Amino acid sequence: MSSNHERDSGSLFPDRDRINYEIKSQVAEALPTDCKDCPVQCDLASKLGGLLLTKHMMQSTVEDMFLGKAGDEIDAQIDDKLPPEHADEMKKTIRQMAAGDLDEKDGAIKDTKQQMNDSASNCDGVLKMRASKGGTTYTASICTSSEQYPHSHKNHVSTHIKTSDQES
Repeated sequence: MSSNHERDSGSLFPDRDRINYEIKSQVAEALPTDCKDCPVQCDLASKLGGLLLTKHMMQSTVEDMFLGKAGDEIDAQIDDKLPPEHADEMKKTIRQMAAGDLDEKDGAIKDTKQQMNDSASNCDGVLKMRASKGGTTYTASICTSSEQYPHSHKNHVSTHIKTSDQES
């Protein structure tokens, strides 16, 4: 099996458009429709996208390292450097570590999706405020989810602010 960067006519990131589409689709599916412009959901969606991309890259790297010719070469190097009674255990340990890392990413992805759900289920909707100054309109969006702001933290809330020029 050839490495990823050789599969797509020399491109370092093969299937980039497909991968981006898949990640964006998974993020969009996890993002509650009632939370448009919510700063907390935006941050969580960004975190989810990063986790999904990292998992994909890890999975691709693991496949390249342990399957086909590359995997055979790694196994041969281990066999050359370790006594037979230790080589198989080392190969098994390396593969288990890689699988464990992927499992950790799966757990973080699941936790982030749950945070998105929990936040949305305890929210009255995004609070928006608009003001203009100096020819620019500022629109602030604030999450009102009780899940995100326990009583002890109500003095600091996430806010997204968008700007636009006013029409003359």
